[in-house]
Amino acid sequence: MCRSSSCYLVLCLFVAFAHIPTTRAQATAGSAALFESRSIVDMPTAGVLPVSTYCLGIRIAPQGNLTADFSAAIFKNFNLALTGTARNAISAAPVEVLMPAISARFRLVDEKRTFPAIAIGISSRSNGLFSQEYLQSHSMSGWIAVSKNFRSPLGATALHGGCTGGEHALAGYVGIEQSIGPTIALLPEIILASPAANNTLQVVMNLGARWSVSRGVTIEILAHDLTGRISTAVGRSFGVEVIRAW
Repeated sequence: MCRSSSCYLVLCLFVAFAHIPTTRAQATAGSAALFESRSIVDMPTAGVLPVSTYCLGIRIAPQGNLTADFSAAIFKNFNLALTGTARNAISAAPVEVLMPAISARFRLVDEKRTFPAIAIGISSRSNGLFSQEYLQSHSMSGWIAVSKNFRSPLGATALHGGCTGGEHALAGYVGIEQSIGPTIALLPEIILASPAANNTLQVVMNLGARWSVSRGVTIEILAHDLTGRISTAVGRSFGVEVIRAW
């Protein structure tokens, strides 16, 4: 079986296992979203899981690299997550399993009509996928994010921004979450990052699309580094997340 077919099969099995038929698909994408998004593409938002819910998610990147995470809302506005990453997970090459990362986020301020939501987070490993090696490290990293939702003639719109820092990179970022109908969202993201290795400013542009396929189930397709500032080709990944109550 070819690598692309294997990736497709993994996603199909994951969705089929979690799928529960409903009259309306409500997850984290679109104007009818039931849950808040917790990331733009690579960077975090001020969104959190509702209390007493959990999320299982996977992302598959080129060369069969796979990231899987489990997040849970222990208390109101407080989430804990465990993330595991494996290179060549769906490939003929030897599998390389990286040390799992533990992260936490807490929303300091809930969104008001005239004031954005504000959240902070910390992780045992910096964020980033395989096309952005300088954002992926085993050092501690922290972030602060601001999010504000609006209603417009285009539908539901959310503006996100923040900054993140660790031993290997400092970065600021902005992004937009634009709904396209009740179940689809488009998410452009711009990151201004300074890798510690060369102290130069890098501008990274990412783009994501999400589709709420069922209650609590979202599929995403992501494109990383559209302008080729980090790598010679656009990085691609796709994934699925399932949110359930316990």
